[in-house]
Amino acid sequence: MNRIKPATPALWIILFSLTTFLFTGCSNTPKEHLLKLDNSTKVYNNAFEGKSTTGGVKFVKKIMRQDYMLRYVEFRDRVSINEAQSIDQTYLMDGKPVDLDPEDPDDELNFNEAVITMHYRMIKLPSTQLQDLIHKQHWYYDGKRWEIEPDLNPFLD
Repeated sequence: MNRIKPATPALWIILFSLTTFLFTGCSNTPKEHLLKLDNSTKVYNNAFEGKSTTGGVKFVKKIMRQDYMLRYVEFRDRVSINEAQSIDQTYLMDGKPVDLDPEDPDDELNFNEAVITMHYRMIKLPSTQLQDLIHKQHWYYDGKRWEIEPDLNPFLD
């Protein structure tokens, strides 16, 4: 009677590596791309609105970081955000709008830019009155990660 030999450790390593490779190859799906954008915007906005010392600078385009930090110090001193809400998202590919349905798994989520429209309720010193601001955040995918081109002027003017 022929017995089936148990798999050798080398065979298990090859099978594990192949499985890992196949799953890793699928990890850059359109849904992952959208998830990376969502995570980046959430972390940035939490740091920005929460007045962290960095203000989410790691998400700011590299050439804008120094100017951003100089302006962010003024923002921290003058602005208190009471509420923030994302009210719209527009996705673009090289500046052209892309229609997509994030709920449709078959939809092509091929985009490299996003405009996230935010609604802020805030107090801007020296005023003590609540003010509303609709502000558009411009996000760009550099091939590895999402970065923002921030505009702090509407918060400080």
